[in-house]
Amino acid sequence: MMQERDPKEEDDDFQPPKKKTKRKVKEDRFAGPTTGDVLQNYSKEFTCKNTAASNSWVLKTFQAWMRNRRSVELPTDEQVPEDILSSGDAELLQKWLICFVLEVRKISGEKYPPKTILHLLCGLQRAVRLQQRSSSFNFFDKADHRFQGLRNAFDKVCRELRREGLGTIIKHAAVISTKEENTFWEEEVIGINTPLQLLRAVFFYNGINFALRGGQEQRNLKWSQLTRASQTTGGTTKVCYIYVEHGSKNHSGSSSDLRHQNKTVTR
Repeated sequence: MMQERDPKEEDDDFQPPKKKTKRKVKEDRFAGPTTGDVLQNYSKEFTCKNTAASNSWVLKTFQAWMRNRRSVELPTDEQVPEDILSSGDAELLQKWLICFVLEVRKISGEKYPPKTILHLLCGLQRAVRLQQRSSSFNFFDKADHRFQGLRNAFDKVCRELRREGLGTIIKHAAVISTKEENTFWEEEVIGINTPLQLLRAVFFYNGINFALRGGQEQRNLKWSQLTRASQTTGGTTKVCYIYVEHGSKNHSGSSSDLRHQNKTVTR
């Protein structure tokens, strides 16, 4: 019977297998306990500043319309109830919303264009949902037949306003031409001679090169969003910078934006 050889005799560099050691779990890997105001603050629904400002303007406009209607001598049943937005009566709410769409005007007395009226209705939809937590009202959902009359009225008002020429011209931000850019330098609106000129130049070229929208994206800009890399085109390698968006007006980074890909710009 053959005798088994000792592995140590066959290989002088033999190393015994190392014993597996259990990984030590850091007990301080978690954040501290969340309590009080912090917990309450995170539990609240997020509303961006622009939406909050829009909601405030919509409510002020609606309340001004209610005060104006009450100033006119009308039967009691033709007066707008104070708590109409918190009313669970869809038929009653629809009646007063139709009146609002037909009667709302600017401070100057001029009519609003269709998009502004839509904006007002969207704000009132948010107000209703805020005041009625369990509300299933949806002014714009065709499946919600309770507000079909409101949608019909809004559609007719839009058609009338279009015929009057309101809302037919869409305003776009003017494109800055190369000639205008050169004028900025010549007139020293932007430059490198003073701190103000340099600040304007950085603001201007960051906005152009990284497609930033508004001042908030400029203020939120961080070095971590920029990566220095190299790019080869036609056999020539050049240095470039890659900008990755962390958040924007349309994609604030909420849970509903997880499927969206962040904007990436290479310059």
